[in-house]
Amino acid sequence: MTKEKIIKQLNIFYGLELFQVDVYTSQSKWVNDIYMRKVFERMAVIEQQHVDNLASKIREMGATPSKIVEMTTPYAGALTGKTLSLTHLKTALKTNIVFEREAMKMYKDFIMGVGSDEELFELLWGNLIDEDLHAVWFTNKLKELEAVTH
Repeated sequence: MTKEKIIKQLNIFYGLELFQVDVYTSQSKWVNDIYMRKVFERMAVIEQQHVDNLASKIREMGATPSKIVEMTTPYAGALTGKTLSLTHLKTALKTNIVFEREAMKMYKDFIMGVGSDEELFELLWGNLIDEDLHAVWFTNKLKELEAVTH
């Protein structure tokens, strides 16, 4: 994969991670349960680490993180998070699982094409594993909530 294609893909991930930061931050402000509030806050911190690491890598490669993404993604993420928070928690968790699984699929597809950049390879694997852990946590919490309501 060319350097330009890698940078373009990194900017896509940069936007995805910014979106997730704002979704979870918004959800943390609207959810009533203190434990879930703290979980969403923590998820946002982890996703922000992804944002920061991706931005650093983009700069290291001689480019600039997408300004369009920086300007538009926070609104989309905040709106999505607020909208999900107005639904039942189970609906929000199901949607979050979809977001996390899609991110995992995208990371898996991208990892295989980055070539010999070991640092990038490790960064992407770390992000992929975090997304997997988030999906598993949301799935387990959803199962717990569904068991209580049945």
